[in-house]
Amino acid sequence: MNFNGLLKQIANGNLSSIYFLTGEETYLLKKAEKAIVKALLNDDESSSLTMFHGDPCLKELIVAIETIPFFSDKNLIIVRETALFKNNRKKDMDEVESEEAGHFSNAPLEGLINLFSNMPPYSHIVFTSGEKPDKRRKIYKTLEKYGTIIEAAPLKGRELREWLFEKIAELNIKMASDAKEHLLIMVNMMPHASLDFLNSELEKIALYTQHDPASSVVTLPKMKEILSRAPEISIFAMTEALCQKELPLALELLQEQIKAGKRPVQILALLARQIGQLLKAMELSAKGHDSKQIAAHFKLPPFISEKLVRQSRNFSLDALTQAVVNMAEADYLLKSSRSGSYVLERIMIELCR
Repeated sequence: MNFNGLLKQIANGNLSSIYFLTGEETYLLKKAEKAIVKALLNDDESSSLTMFHGDPCLKELIVAIETIPFFSDKNLIIVRETALFKNNRKKDMDEVESEEAGHFSNAPLEGLINLFSNMPPYSHIVFTSGEKPDKRRKIYKTLEKYGTIIEAAPLKGRELREWLFEKIAELNIKMASDAKEHLLIMVNMMPHASLDFLNSELEKIALYTQHDPASSVVTLPKMKEILSRAPEISIFAMTEALCQKELPLALELLQEQIKAGKRPVQILALLARQIGQLLKAMELSAKGHDSKQIAAHFKLPPFISEKLVRQSRNFSLDALTQAVVNMAEADYLLKSSRSGSYVLERIMIELCR
């Protein structure tokens, strides 16, 4: 189940006794946790909430689940960053002692598994983890059978655009059309657009408009100015400058990335992705594909694929092909510690000749 599925489940009053919130998108994990807490507890029932940061002793966790609440109808336990569902987790000391004694069936882990299949009607438990679980483990299979698993995968394509528009409306941000288009292009071209990052950047833009009523509409230059300090944005600006053959600016932004602690091999990977997209856009365009067909290939909005085609026309096929060869060589040199960031500068210079 995804985050929207959880919201529908809550709206229908169908709440599980056990939740496992997992996935890379921490923003959605936090939102899911808040939604569950709000659905189960009133504001004056905070005493019924037990919070663990990391796994507690399994006996302590079992006691928390079985404890009858005194001041409310519900007993909610949250275990953040759990390792219970990982294959290489560290065992609880009581669990190890029970195994050594040959009584594993009475071990706390086995007791917890049994409890999952027969949860007290007054208790709910929420586990969260950003790491992938081992789905072969008995405890995971039991939770899957008797509980609800929410997978918070990174949003992409239409889902990401819808989230952006909803967030912009929620924060009451007014943007010029070219500023909104630039934001969409930037987000879609990122290898992974973290919602935590995007949320903080949009809040930054909202604060700017609140403190400067005269500039209530965010223009493209103002947006670039507000977001320019974020490394995730400057790497996008660097590739944009390179695609426009603005070599001095691209080299300047490259050095900013290096100073910010970005590893050259990471920057190279983003450059390789961009050059690969330009090559493919050039190829598809030469074959007569229109913007919708190219957009379908990249799984991007048509206006972004159109921009890729326009940018590809700034280069010859030979120049882009040679850049791919140069990047393969740079990858070897960087990973074998035989070169520094100057190898990236050389690729940019040769590409812009």
